[in-house]
Amino acid sequence: MDFQNQIPSRIIGLLFLIFFVFGIADVKCQSIQSFNTAAYWNHIEYGNRVAALGQASSALGNRVAFHSNPAILVEPGSINISSYLTSSNPVPRTGFIEPPTFFNPSASIGLDKWSLAVKMDYIQWGSNSTHGGTGFNSSNFTNDTRIVRFNASRELFDNFSIGVGISHIHDNDDFTTGVSGVNANGFMFSTGIHYNHPFPLFGIKLNPQIGIALTDIGDKLSYNVDGQNPQTGQSISDTKFLTPPGQLRTSVGLDIATQEKIANKHFIQIGLYLGFNKYMSGFNELDNSDDTSSLISGLDMITSTWRSFERFDGVNTHTVNVSDQISKSYGIELGLMETLYFQIGRMGGAELWVSPQTNYGVTLDLYYVALSFTNFNYDSSDIWNFGEDPSTAVWNIDLRIPIDGAPRNTIINPLLDWLRN
Repeated sequence: MDFQNQIPSRIIGLLFLIFFVFGIADVKCQSIQSFNTAAYWNHIEYGNRVAALGQASSALGNRVAFHSNPAILVEPGSINISSYLTSSNPVPRTGFIEPPTFFNPSASIGLDKWSLAVKMDYIQWGSNSTHGGTGFNSSNFTNDTRIVRFNASRELFDNFSIGVGISHIHDNDDFTTGVSGVNANGFMFSTGIHYNHPFPLFGIKLNPQIGIALTDIGDKLSYNVDGQNPQTGQSISDTKFLTPPGQLRTSVGLDIATQEKIANKHFIQIGLYLGFNKYMSGFNELDNSDDTSSLISGLDMITSTWRSFERFDGVNTHTVNVSDQISKSYGIELGLMETLYFQIGRMGGAELWVSPQTNYGVTLDLYYVALSFTNFNYDSSDIWNFGEDPSTAVWNIDLRIPIDGAPRNTIINPLLDWLRN
């Protein structure tokens, strides 16, 4: 018996069992929910292949420099750089003095069985509309958030890898806190596993894979308020709290490729992907002894948010079940000659955290440089309203620099040989 080869399947089976047991636990609790979440825009990935596949591959490899699942390895012997091609505006919001601006530069290096990666997420926008949570009008509400992330991953044995990540968040979030000019700092951690098992079958190459990642778990962020109410002039001295945007990401995928190659490239590739994300941020727990509530944060986010809760929407109180806290997504990808890729993906569910959307993308991958286009199409609903133009686009660029001296097979190799000669 090959015990080592059975380890990945046993680990994955155990994790799925835990996930299933938690998922069916639908016990009512005495809690309220205000969705006080820092960096709530970070519940989904806006860049590259993850977004184009509707978040269905958020815990799988995505041919980029930095992955939300810290267990994902990058190619050994290479330096990788990824970024939006320009500052992007993937959220079609209205009523802003300053349009939303996103940046996400990242870099990674592959060292034999290790991968190290760093990324900075940055977002800024300003609003000239009334902020409903404050009770007064303001023309200067902004969101200015920076998250610096570090990931380290290692392959334990063939096709099975683990990883850990740590992030520092600096958040100036006037929209959620309701008061202008406050900020908070905190640390978050992430961890994950990834496993794939390629094998041939009937003239095709199959590569099933699974990724599970627990991301952005940390203590609540403290926003120290010291200023004036712009409407009444009354002094404000208070402390507000938000939770980090923690979630459990689970993705499975099946890559199918023709065994026959042209120019040493698989002629056709098809990818089928499915994802489930459980959101653990913003939960308030009620203390019945004094009728106060406190945010669930830290490690309690992992264990204490798998339950139903009652939510008052301003008119009625209704129950939010565990299934309503999990988004479901699927994506399909078609690849030609491992160079040109077309993606389409759909995400739905958990609308208290994320908006439903249908996205598509196109990627031209020449190995040394790859250019990706993703189009977001948001669905308006009772919770989300994107107006008359719910569509927006994002461009990404990825660079790969070999550092091990080994040649890379790309579709442009014949052109490179011609230039050298």
